[in-house]
Amino acid sequence: MVVGNWVMRKKNILPLFAILTILGLILFCWAAFEPILQGSLASYGNYSTTINFSCRSNMENALNATFIYNISGGATGTYFLTIANTSANQSVFENAIMNISALTDGRIYNITCLINNGSISRYSTAFSNVTFDSTPPVVNFTGIINTINNGNYSRMIILNVSASDAIMGINSVYFNMTNSTGAQVNFTRAFNVTGPFYNASINTSAFLDGLYNITVYANDTQLNNRNNLTKIQITVDNSAPRSLPAYVVGIANLTNYSGDIILNITGISDATSGIGVVGFQISNATGSLNNTFASSSVNGSWNATFNTHSLGDGIYNITYLINDSAGNQNSSVAMYNIIFDNTAPTISFSCSPNTAFVGDTVTCTCSATDVLAGVNITIYNSTPDTSDSGTFYSTCAAYDTAGNVANNTYAYSLNQVPVSSSSGDSSSTPTATKNELWSQITPSAPVTITNFANGTGVNQIQIEVSQIASNVKVTIDKYDSKPSAVSTEKTGAYLYLHINAVNLADKLSKATVKLQVAKSWVSSKNIAKTDVALFRFDNSSNTWNALTTTFASEDSSYYYYTVELASFSYFAIASNVQQAENTGDQTSATGTPAPTGFWGLPYWVWMIIGTIILAIIVWVGISFAKKKKGY
Repeated sequence: MVVGNWVMRKKNILPLFAILTILGLILFCWAAFEPILQGSLASYGNYSTTINFSCRSNMENALNATFIYNISGGATGTYFLTIANTSANQSVFENAIMNISALTDGRIYNITCLINNGSISRYSTAFSNVTFDSTPPVVNFTGIINTINNGNYSRMIILNVSASDAIMGINSVYFNMTNSTGAQVNFTRAFNVTGPFYNASINTSAFLDGLYNITVYANDTQLNNRNNLTKIQITVDNSAPRSLPAYVVGIANLTNYSGDIILNITGISDATSGIGVVGFQISNATGSLNNTFASSSVNGSWNATFNTHSLGDGIYNITYLINDSAGNQNSSVAMYNIIFDNTAPTISFSCSPNTAFVGDTVTCTCSATDVLAGVNITIYNSTPDTSDSGTFYSTCAAYDTAGNVANNTYAYSLNQVPVSSSSGDSSSTPTATKNELWSQITPSAPVTITNFANGTGVNQIQIEVSQIASNVKVTIDKYDSKPSAVSTEKTGAYLYLHINAVNLADKLSKATVKLQVAKSWVSSKNIAKTDVALFRFDNSSNTWNALTTTFASEDSSYYYYTVELASFSYFAIASNVQQAENTGDQTSATGTPAPTGFWGLPYWVWMIIGTIILAIIVWVGISFAKKKKGY
């Protein structure tokens, strides 16, 4: 029974064993023919540009191996590459380099190898979740404020760039600097600051001034995708601009200024990066600063207008700050001890007496002080005109060396000379008047008054001025008897004259008057033609003073004389023979004696007397000689 049972069990096991053996042989054959995918790939790896495929199989008479890829999770495969056999029973199919740049970057792929011998096909998916990335990082200088193309830099500079790689990320960024000849002068790794931004500091102090190219080397994490096409060109300039003090225009050391001044410098240059900004730094003794920047260059000249009113009066230094486009500065040009003075001088001005009579002398005095800049000039008339009555104003102007001016005006009054009620002298009103007007008289063009009527005592008057006079009016009045404004009569006067001028007083240089005197009057006075003079009335002493009068010419009816006047007043034409008897000393307005002889006798009388005495002496001498010889 036992034997029988074992035999029965053995019969049952043998078919099962045979089935298992057959299945094992099938699996062995399958495993022997199953492709094995090899190469440089790995699951979850990242690759770019090219990859190396390799597939091995023991399938007999394999014709080819096909590599298939599909996107992870996708059911459809795409033929990537087919490698045909090169010999019978070839077991290894490989391609050393495969270009994957046509594949979409950033996708995750599965790689499968399919072996085919014409009747049997076997495949194996060996690599999954493989990433392909053939795009280099993106590098950009756009938007970077302190590293720009064609920029100018000096000494320590900071290079900034934006670098990013959306798929694999950035591994490293380098800056490569070359000079204009292409020689490398620096290669520096940049550091990630934040986000996509990288920077590096480079000291250019040892660099020669000139142009440099900066190329960015940006690598993603595979280190086989590199962007080295992005570059910029910069100028390195470590030299300050050139300038000379002689190029400063309009401002000088130890000089005084007021109001708006123009700060100007010209002829400055920078051979490498060019002039950038020019400034003017103004500082006082306390160190207070005021910086004013010039406008852009106009024909090589840099200037700015500065209002000195914005600073107090005082002494200042002006430093010229010349900056090139790379930031180098030349501050060697400076002007020292410049005075800003916007305060006018202080004036003390007065005239004495402040009330006088017409023809009196009024004396004005003016003095000025200026604490900071000092007084340059004071302008005023020390002896203003007193030829007419009324209230008048004399002005003093004082200028300091900075150009400030102060004016002070003083008023004085002139009254008509009172007429003595006890003198018994008669007075008169003008019997002839002549007026002349000019809009302007200049020093280079004297004016002449002519066409006087015969008998008025004047033939012509020529007026010369020391400065331009405007709106001038001259009036000549003739009186047959003493004018009411004159207190004392001139004995034996031919006639009286009053010459008055408006807007001419302090501008008159001289007036040359040509007098006209009737021969009949000279004959009636039994005087010589040279014994006629013009007299001026002095209000202060109530006397008539003879003026130097020169005989000029004559015609059938009149003698003509010339007299030079420094000012106008009341005048009388009379004989000078009795001058000592009636008016005392005969002195011209300029201190020149009138032509009179001894004891009031004219010289021609003394000449006759001398001739008679000489004849008597000769006669006595001759008579004495005859008696001695016995005649």
